[in-house]
Amino acid sequence: MEHIWVRVLSVYGPGDTEGSMVMSTIRNLKAGQIPSFTKGEQMWDYLYSRDAACALRLMGTMGVDGRTYVLGSGHARPLKDHIKELRDVAAPEGKLAIGALPYGEKQVMYLCADVSSLWQDTGWQAQTSFAEGIREILEDL
Repeated sequence: MEHIWVRVLSVYGPGDTEGSMVMSTIRNLKAGQIPSFTKGEQMWDYLYSRDAACALRLMGTMGVDGRTYVLGSGHARPLKDHIKELRDVAAPEGKLAIGALPYGEKQVMYLCADVSSLWQDTGWQAQTSFAEGIREILEDL
């Protein structure tokens, strides 16, 4: 039996769980609240759900048997940059409490997918910018 293993990183999009950073921040900002965060120094890789679905389809049709693919955009940046961009798109007048929360004891500080094998095997690349994905979520709410 052929087998491909996929390690999914941070996928976001319409229908995401309410407890995710993206959805809870949108909800809080839209309610006029000030969401609290760590310093946001974590390097984070977000991938829009439509891009993830496309990658999974291509893995299923063109992926290499026995290979492990890491699913993300392949581009990490500080989490605080994602948070500020989210605010700028969802509620430009909103306030953020970046640095108000301590890091957890086992806080992951670097999460970025190496998508080179996925690209080489299938030609896949993420197409949706973080801001564009946030705009699509807002249209769906």
